[in-house]
Amino acid sequence: MMTLQLPWLVFAFILILSTPLLNSKDPDDGRDMVDITINKGFPIEEHYITTEDGYILGTFRIPYGRNESINALNSGKPVVLLMHGLLDSSYTWVNNFANESLAFILADHGYDVWLGNNRGNTFSKRHQWLHTDTEAFWNFSFDQMARYDSPDTIEYILQFTHQSQLAYVGHSEGTIQMFAMPTVRPDVLSKLAFFGALAPVAYVYHQKSPVLELLALFDVGDIYELLGRKQFLPGVYVLHHIAPDLCNAVPQGCDEFLWVVCGPSKDINASRIQVYVSQTPADTSVRNMIHWSQGVKHDTFEMFDYETKEENEAHYGPDYAQPPQYNLSAVALNVGLYSGTTDWLADPEDVEKLRKELPVNATKQDVTVQGFDHLDFVWGMHAANYVYNEPNLLTQIRKYLGPGKYVPPSARKSATASVV
Repeated sequence: MMTLQLPWLVFAFILILSTPLLNSKDPDDGRDMVDITINKGFPIEEHYITTEDGYILGTFRIPYGRNESINALNSGKPVVLLMHGLLDSSYTWVNNFANESLAFILADHGYDVWLGNNRGNTFSKRHQWLHTDTEAFWNFSFDQMARYDSPDTIEYILQFTHQSQLAYVGHSEGTIQMFAMPTVRPDVLSKLAFFGALAPVAYVYHQKSPVLELLALFDVGDIYELLGRKQFLPGVYVLHHIAPDLCNAVPQGCDEFLWVVCGPSKDINASRIQVYVSQTPADTSVRNMIHWSQGVKHDTFEMFDYETKEENEAHYGPDYAQPPQYNLSAVALNVGLYSGTTDWLADPEDVEKLRKELPVNATKQDVTVQGFDHLDFVWGMHAANYVYNEPNLLTQIRKYLGPGKYVPPSARKSATASVV
Protein backbone atom coordinates (compact mmCIF):
# COMPACT_ATOMS: atom_id res chain seq x y z
CA MET A 1 0.00 0.00 0.00
CA MET A 2 1.36 3.39 -0.96
CA THR A 3 1.24 5.94 1.85
CA LEU A 4 2.36 9.52 2.30
CA GLN A 5 5.59 9.18 4.26
CA LEU A 6 6.04 12.95 4.76
CA PRO A 7 3.18 14.98 6.17
CA TRP A 8 1.76 17.73 4.04
CA LEU A 9 2.60 20.13 6.86
CA VAL A 10 6.33 19.78 6.20
CA PHE A 11 5.81 20.74 2.59
CA ALA A 12 3.73 23.74 3.63
CA PHE A 13 6.50 25.05 5.82
CA ILE A 14 9.20 24.44 3.23
CA LEU A 15 7.22 26.47 0.72
CA ILE A 16 7.29 29.55 2.94
CA LEU A 17 11.09 29.53 3.22
CA SER A 18 11.64 32.67 1.21
CA THR A 19 14.44 34.57 3.00
CA PRO A 20 17.69 33.60 4.75
CA LEU A 21 17.61 36.67 7.00
CA LEU A 22 16.14 35.86 10.38
CA ASN A 23 14.58 38.28 12.82
CA SER A 24 15.65 38.27 16.46
CA LYS A 25 15.02 34.88 18.03
CA ASP A 26 12.55 34.65 20.89
CA PRO A 27 14.38 33.41 24.02
CA ASP A 28 11.62 30.82 24.62
CA ASP A 29 12.27 29.22 21.22
CA GLY A 30 13.77 25.81 21.98
CA ARG A 31 12.50 25.59 25.55
CA ASP A 32 10.47 22.45 26.10
CA MET A 33 7.62 21.92 28.54
CA VAL A 34 9.88 21.70 31.59
CA ASP A 35 12.34 24.42 30.57
CA ILE A 36 9.75 27.08 29.76
CA THR A 37 7.88 26.44 33.01
CA ILE A 38 11.00 26.71 35.16
CA ASN A 39 12.12 29.79 33.24
CA LYS A 40 8.86 31.50 34.20
CA GLY A 41 9.56 30.76 37.87
CA PHE A 42 7.25 27.79 38.46
CA PRO A 43 8.00 24.26 39.71
CA ILE A 44 6.97 21.33 37.52
CA GLU A 45 6.58 17.58 37.91
CA GLU A 46 6.12 14.94 35.22
CA HIS A 47 3.84 11.98 35.94
CA TYR A 48 3.14 8.89 33.86
CA ILE A 49 -0.44 7.67 33.88
CA THR A 50 -1.28 4.24 32.48
CA THR A 51 -4.76 3.89 31.02
CA GLU A 52 -6.91 0.82 31.35
CA ASP A 53 -6.01 -0.15 27.76
CA GLY A 54 -2.27 0.29 28.28
CA TYR A 55 -1.40 3.75 26.95
CA ILE A 56 1.13 5.68 29.04
CA LEU A 57 0.19 9.34 29.20
CA GLY A 58 2.81 11.95 30.04
CA THR A 59 1.12 14.35 32.44
CA PHE A 60 2.58 17.48 34.02
CA ARG A 61 1.88 19.18 37.32
CA ILE A 62 2.54 22.75 38.49
CA PRO A 63 1.85 22.28 42.20
CA TYR A 64 2.15 25.89 43.37
CA GLY A 65 2.78 29.45 42.25
CA ARG A 66 5.76 31.78 41.99
CA ASN A 67 5.23 33.44 45.36
CA GLU A 68 5.27 30.15 47.27
CA SER A 69 7.98 27.66 48.14
CA ILE A 70 8.23 23.90 48.37
CA ASN A 71 6.32 23.92 51.65
CA ALA A 72 3.22 24.52 49.48
CA LEU A 73 3.73 21.10 47.84
CA ASN A 74 0.92 18.64 48.61
CA SER A 75 -0.71 21.17 50.92
CA GLY A 76 -4.29 20.34 49.93
CA LYS A 77 -4.76 22.93 47.22
CA PRO A 78 -7.84 22.53 45.01
CA VAL A 79 -7.00 20.81 41.73
CA VAL A 80 -7.55 21.96 38.14
CA LEU A 81 -6.89 19.70 35.13
CA LEU A 82 -6.22 21.32 31.75
CA MET A 83 -6.67 19.29 28.54
CA HIS A 84 -5.36 20.44 25.16
CA GLY A 85 -6.98 20.53 21.76
CA LEU A 86 -6.63 18.71 18.43
CA LEU A 87 -3.01 18.21 17.29
CA ASP A 88 -1.86 19.99 20.45
CA SER A 89 -0.30 19.17 23.82
CA SER A 90 0.08 20.44 27.37
CA TYR A 91 2.60 22.95 26.01
CA THR A 92 -0.32 25.07 24.82
CA TRP A 93 -1.09 26.06 28.43
CA VAL A 94 2.42 27.40 29.20
CA ASN A 95 3.76 28.80 25.92
CA ASN A 96 2.93 32.44 26.65
CA PHE A 97 4.08 34.76 29.42
CA ALA A 98 3.22 34.13 33.06
CA ASN A 99 0.34 36.62 33.04
CA GLU A 100 -1.09 35.18 29.80
CA SER A 101 -0.80 31.37 30.12
CA LEU A 102 -3.73 29.75 31.92
CA ALA A 103 -1.61 27.17 33.77
CA PHE A 104 0.56 29.90 35.29
CA ILE A 105 -2.41 32.11 36.15
CA LEU A 106 -4.15 29.26 37.97
CA ALA A 107 -0.99 28.31 39.88
CA ASP A 108 -0.50 31.90 41.02
CA HIS A 109 -4.13 31.93 42.18
CA GLY A 110 -3.48 29.04 44.55
CA TYR A 111 -4.50 26.00 42.49
CA ASP A 112 -2.71 22.68 42.02
CA VAL A 113 -2.53 22.63 38.22
CA TRP A 114 -2.30 19.43 36.17
CA LEU A 115 -1.76 19.38 32.40
CA GLY A 116 -2.92 16.28 30.54
CA ASN A 117 -1.82 14.80 27.23
CA ASN A 118 -3.94 12.56 25.05
CA ARG A 119 -2.63 9.32 23.60
CA GLY A 120 -0.39 9.64 20.56
CA ASN A 121 0.82 13.18 21.08
CA THR A 122 4.40 14.27 21.80
CA PHE A 123 4.27 13.31 25.48
CA SER A 124 2.12 10.18 25.22
CA LYS A 125 3.77 7.94 22.64
CA ARG A 126 4.27 4.94 24.92
CA HIS A 127 2.31 1.79 25.64
CA GLN A 128 2.68 -1.19 27.96
CA TRP A 129 2.73 -3.75 25.13
CA LEU A 130 2.22 -2.01 21.78
CA HIS A 131 5.06 -0.44 19.78
CA THR A 132 4.48 3.02 18.35
CA ASP A 133 5.40 1.86 14.84
CA THR A 134 2.44 -0.53 14.72
CA GLU A 135 -1.04 0.11 13.38
CA ALA A 136 -2.47 -1.27 16.62
CA PHE A 137 -0.94 1.58 18.64
CA TRP A 138 -2.54 4.23 16.40
CA ASN A 139 -5.96 2.55 16.25
CA PHE A 140 -7.76 5.22 18.27
CA SER A 141 -9.85 8.36 18.02
CA PHE A 142 -11.47 10.68 20.53
CA ASP A 143 -13.72 7.73 21.44
CA GLN A 144 -10.83 6.23 23.40
CA MET A 145 -9.84 9.61 24.84
CA ALA A 146 -13.36 9.90 26.26
CA ARG A 147 -13.49 6.32 27.51
CA TYR A 148 -9.95 6.03 28.90
CA ASP A 149 -7.67 9.09 28.74
CA SER A 150 -9.82 11.64 30.57
CA PRO A 151 -11.33 9.27 33.17
CA ASP A 152 -8.05 7.55 34.00
CA THR A 153 -6.21 10.86 34.23
CA ILE A 154 -8.88 12.24 36.57
CA GLU A 155 -8.79 9.12 38.75
CA TYR A 156 -4.99 9.22 39.03
CA ILE A 157 -4.88 12.91 39.95
CA LEU A 158 -7.57 12.65 42.62
CA GLN A 159 -5.91 9.63 44.16
CA PHE A 160 -2.50 11.30 44.13
CA THR A 161 -3.72 14.59 45.63
CA HIS A 162 -6.24 13.03 48.05
CA GLN A 163 -9.00 15.25 46.68
CA SER A 164 -12.59 14.21 45.98
CA GLN A 165 -13.21 16.55 43.04
CA LEU A 166 -11.38 18.69 40.52
CA ALA A 167 -12.19 21.33 37.92
CA TYR A 168 -11.60 20.39 34.29
CA VAL A 169 -10.81 22.94 31.59
CA GLY A 170 -10.58 21.73 28.01
CA HIS A 171 -9.83 23.40 24.71
CA SER A 172 -11.11 22.09 21.38
CA GLU A 173 -10.61 18.30 21.47
CA GLY A 174 -10.23 18.58 25.22
CA THR A 175 -13.90 19.57 25.24
CA ILE A 176 -15.17 16.98 22.75
CA GLN A 177 -13.82 14.13 24.87
CA MET A 178 -15.46 15.59 27.98
CA PHE A 179 -18.80 16.07 26.23
CA ALA A 180 -18.55 12.42 25.12
CA MET A 181 -17.34 10.97 28.42
CA PRO A 182 -20.65 10.93 30.35
CA THR A 183 -22.17 8.59 27.76
CA VAL A 184 -19.50 5.93 28.31
CA ARG A 185 -18.18 6.76 31.80
CA PRO A 186 -21.00 8.32 33.85
CA ASP A 187 -19.28 7.16 37.03
CA VAL A 188 -16.73 9.98 36.69
CA LEU A 189 -19.26 12.83 36.72
CA SER A 190 -19.40 13.09 40.52
CA LYS A 191 -15.65 13.78 40.57
CA LEU A 192 -15.93 16.96 38.49
CA ALA A 193 -16.84 20.21 40.22
CA PHE A 194 -16.78 22.31 37.05
CA PHE A 195 -16.15 21.90 33.33
CA GLY A 196 -14.80 24.93 31.49
CA ALA A 197 -15.13 24.47 27.72
CA LEU A 198 -12.88 26.78 25.68
CA ALA A 199 -13.76 26.78 21.96
CA PRO A 200 -16.32 24.03 22.73
CA VAL A 201 -16.73 21.24 20.22
CA ALA A 202 -19.24 18.45 19.85
CA TYR A 203 -20.58 19.21 16.37
CA VAL A 204 -18.35 20.33 13.48
CA TYR A 205 -20.80 20.26 10.58
CA HIS A 206 -20.42 23.99 9.93
CA GLN A 207 -16.68 24.21 10.57
CA LYS A 208 -14.53 25.88 7.91
CA SER A 209 -11.10 24.27 8.30
CA PRO A 210 -9.80 23.31 4.82
CA VAL A 211 -7.98 20.34 6.38
CA LEU A 212 -11.15 18.70 7.70
CA GLU A 213 -13.09 19.74 4.60
CA LEU A 214 -10.56 17.92 2.46
CA LEU A 215 -10.60 14.76 4.58
CA ALA A 216 -14.41 14.76 4.51
CA LEU A 217 -14.33 14.32 0.73
CA PHE A 218 -12.95 10.79 1.08
CA ASP A 219 -14.22 7.51 2.48
CA VAL A 220 -12.41 5.86 5.38
CA GLY A 221 -10.73 3.31 3.15
CA ASP A 222 -9.49 5.96 0.75
CA ILE A 223 -7.91 7.99 3.56
CA TYR A 224 -6.19 4.91 4.97
CA GLU A 225 -4.90 4.14 1.47
CA LEU A 226 -3.55 7.66 1.16
CA LEU A 227 -2.19 8.33 4.67
CA GLY A 228 -1.77 4.88 6.17
CA ARG A 229 -3.20 3.65 9.48
CA LYS A 230 -0.67 5.10 11.88
CA GLN A 231 0.19 8.61 12.96
CA PHE A 232 -1.12 11.61 11.09
CA LEU A 233 2.20 13.49 11.16
CA PRO A 234 5.11 11.02 10.90
CA GLY A 235 7.55 13.89 10.33
CA VAL A 236 6.48 15.95 13.34
CA TYR A 237 9.88 15.96 15.06
CA VAL A 238 11.59 17.27 11.93
CA LEU A 239 8.85 19.88 11.70
CA HIS A 240 9.52 21.04 15.26
CA HIS A 241 13.16 21.64 14.38
CA ILE A 242 12.68 23.56 11.14
CA ALA A 243 9.44 25.41 11.87
CA PRO A 244 10.73 27.94 14.45
CA ASP A 245 13.41 29.35 12.13
CA LEU A 246 11.00 29.40 9.20
CA CYS A 247 8.38 31.23 11.23
CA ASN A 248 10.99 33.62 12.54
CA ALA A 249 11.95 34.39 8.96
CA VAL A 250 8.42 34.57 7.56
CA PRO A 251 5.90 35.09 10.40
CA GLN A 252 3.16 36.06 7.96
CA GLY A 253 3.56 32.74 6.16
CA CYS A 254 3.16 30.87 9.43
CA ASP A 255 0.10 32.93 10.26
CA GLU A 256 -1.44 31.85 6.98
CA PHE A 257 -0.48 28.22 7.57
CA LEU A 258 -2.20 28.22 10.95
CA TRP A 259 -5.29 29.72 9.34
CA VAL A 260 -5.53 26.69 7.05
CA VAL A 261 -5.94 24.47 10.11
CA CYS A 262 -7.80 26.63 12.64
CA GLY A 263 -8.90 29.83 10.96
CA PRO A 264 -7.60 33.40 11.03
CA SER A 265 -6.56 35.07 14.27
CA LYS A 266 -6.14 38.71 15.16
CA ASP A 267 -5.04 38.11 18.75
CA ILE A 268 -1.93 35.92 18.45
CA ASN A 269 1.42 37.60 19.05
CA ALA A 270 3.19 37.11 15.72
CA SER A 271 6.61 37.35 17.38
CA ARG A 272 5.75 34.25 19.48
CA ILE A 273 4.70 31.96 16.64
CA GLN A 274 8.21 30.52 16.45
CA VAL A 275 7.74 29.42 20.09
CA TYR A 276 4.32 27.88 19.48
CA VAL A 277 5.42 25.82 16.48
CA SER A 278 8.52 24.51 18.26
CA GLN A 279 6.17 22.05 20.02
CA THR A 280 3.01 22.23 17.91
CA PRO A 281 1.49 20.37 16.08
CA ALA A 282 1.94 17.50 18.53
CA ASP A 283 0.43 14.70 16.42
CA THR A 284 -2.48 12.32 16.63
CA SER A 285 -3.68 9.28 14.69
CA VAL A 286 -5.02 9.17 11.15
CA ARG A 287 -8.11 7.51 12.58
CA ASN A 288 -8.73 10.43 14.92
CA MET A 289 -8.55 12.90 12.04
CA ILE A 290 -11.01 10.71 10.12
CA HIS A 291 -13.37 10.74 13.09
CA TRP A 292 -13.26 14.54 13.19
CA SER A 293 -13.96 14.70 9.45
CA GLN A 294 -16.98 12.41 9.82
CA GLY A 295 -18.64 15.19 11.80
CA VAL A 296 -18.17 17.41 8.76
CA LYS A 297 -19.99 14.90 6.55
CA HIS A 298 -22.89 14.31 8.93
CA ASP A 299 -24.39 16.72 11.45
CA THR A 300 -24.06 14.23 14.30
CA PHE A 301 -22.07 13.70 17.49
CA GLU A 302 -21.36 10.01 17.37
CA MET A 303 -18.75 7.30 17.79
CA PHE A 304 -16.39 6.35 14.97
CA ASP A 305 -18.25 5.27 11.84
CA TYR A 306 -16.75 2.24 10.09
CA GLU A 307 -19.03 3.12 7.16
CA THR A 308 -20.49 -0.36 6.64
CA LYS A 309 -23.33 -2.09 8.47
CA GLU A 310 -21.20 -5.18 9.01
CA GLU A 311 -18.25 -3.31 10.51
CA ASN A 312 -20.38 -1.13 12.76
CA GLU A 313 -22.32 -4.12 14.08
CA ALA A 314 -19.07 -6.03 14.63
CA HIS A 315 -17.75 -3.23 16.83
CA TYR A 316 -20.91 -1.89 18.50
CA GLY A 317 -23.37 -4.80 18.48
CA PRO A 318 -26.17 -6.18 16.30
CA ASP A 319 -28.45 -3.17 16.82
CA TYR A 320 -25.94 -0.65 15.50
CA ALA A 321 -25.87 -0.48 11.73
CA GLN A 322 -24.96 3.15 12.43
CA PRO A 323 -22.56 4.14 15.23
CA PRO A 324 -24.01 5.02 18.66
CA GLN A 325 -24.73 8.68 19.34
CA TYR A 326 -23.17 10.58 22.22
CA ASN A 327 -25.82 11.86 24.59
CA LEU A 328 -25.26 15.51 25.47
CA SER A 329 -28.23 15.46 27.85
CA ALA A 330 -26.07 13.18 30.04
CA VAL A 331 -23.55 15.98 30.67
CA ALA A 332 -24.84 16.58 34.18
CA LEU A 333 -22.07 19.01 35.12
CA ASN A 334 -21.58 22.64 35.98
CA VAL A 335 -20.48 23.89 32.56
CA GLY A 336 -18.93 27.12 31.34
CA LEU A 337 -18.99 27.76 27.58
CA TYR A 338 -16.40 30.16 26.13
CA SER A 339 -16.69 30.56 22.36
CA GLY A 340 -15.58 32.97 19.64
CA THR A 341 -17.49 34.65 16.83
CA THR A 342 -14.87 33.85 14.18
CA ASP A 343 -13.87 30.33 15.25
CA TRP A 344 -13.51 28.03 12.25
CA LEU A 345 -13.49 24.75 14.22
CA ALA A 346 -16.02 25.63 16.93
CA ASP A 347 -18.35 27.43 14.56
CA PRO A 348 -21.07 29.54 16.23
CA GLU A 349 -23.83 27.47 14.59
CA ASP A 350 -22.38 24.25 15.93
CA VAL A 351 -21.86 25.78 19.38
CA GLU A 352 -25.50 26.88 19.40
CA LYS A 353 -26.63 23.32 18.66
CA LEU A 354 -24.40 22.03 21.45
CA ARG A 355 -25.75 24.68 23.83
CA LYS A 356 -29.36 23.63 23.18
CA GLU A 357 -28.67 19.93 23.78
CA LEU A 358 -26.99 20.31 27.16
CA PRO A 359 -29.20 19.65 30.19
CA VAL A 360 -31.36 22.50 31.42
CA ASN A 361 -29.43 24.61 33.95
CA ALA A 362 -26.12 22.84 33.20
CA THR A 363 -24.58 25.93 31.61
CA LYS A 364 -23.53 28.22 34.46
CA GLN A 365 -21.68 30.74 32.31
CA ASP A 366 -21.86 31.40 28.57
CA VAL A 367 -19.31 33.86 27.19
CA THR A 368 -18.93 34.73 23.51
CA VAL A 369 -15.81 36.72 22.64
CA GLN A 370 -16.14 38.98 19.62
CA GLY A 371 -13.43 38.30 17.02
CA PHE A 372 -11.91 35.33 18.84
CA ASP A 373 -10.71 32.37 16.78
CA HIS A 374 -9.95 28.79 17.81
CA LEU A 375 -6.37 29.29 18.96
CA ASP A 376 -7.03 32.63 20.64
CA PHE A 377 -8.43 30.81 23.67
CA VAL A 378 -5.00 29.36 24.46
CA TRP A 379 -2.48 31.50 22.54
CA GLY A 380 -4.27 34.84 22.42
CA MET A 381 -2.69 37.93 23.96
CA HIS A 382 -6.04 38.91 25.49
CA ALA A 383 -7.34 35.47 26.51
CA ALA A 384 -6.59 36.26 30.15
CA ASN A 385 -8.64 39.45 30.04
CA TYR A 386 -11.56 38.15 28.00
CA VAL A 387 -11.76 34.52 29.16
CA TYR A 388 -9.59 33.49 32.13
CA ASN A 389 -9.78 36.28 34.69
CA GLU A 390 -12.75 37.53 36.67
CA PRO A 391 -15.64 37.59 36.12
CA ASN A 392 -15.21 34.62 33.78
CA LEU A 393 -13.43 31.26 34.09
CA LEU A 394 -11.59 31.89 37.37
CA THR A 395 -14.76 33.10 39.01
CA GLN A 396 -16.62 29.91 38.05
CA ILE A 397 -13.79 27.65 39.23
CA ARG A 398 -13.75 29.48 42.56
CA LYS A 399 -17.53 29.21 42.86
CA TYR A 400 -17.87 25.49 42.14
CA LEU A 401 -14.50 24.07 43.21
CA GLY A 402 -13.48 26.57 45.85
CA PRO A 403 -10.94 29.38 46.18
CA GLY A 404 -7.27 28.74 45.59
CA LYS A 405 -5.05 28.15 48.60
CA TYR A 406 -1.97 30.29 49.14
CA VAL A 407 0.76 28.88 51.38
CA PRO A 408 3.21 31.57 52.58
CA PRO A 409 6.80 30.57 51.90
CA SER A 410 9.04 29.81 54.84
CA ALA A 411 11.95 30.54 52.53
CA ARG A 412 11.95 31.27 48.82
CA LYS A 413 13.52 28.54 46.73
CA SER A 414 14.23 28.22 43.02
CA ALA A 415 11.76 26.52 40.74
CA THR A 416 12.40 22.81 40.36
CA ALA A 417 11.51 19.90 38.11
CA SER A 418 10.88 16.32 39.14
CA VAL A 419 9.61 13.06 37.66
CA VAL A 420 7.11 10.97 39.61
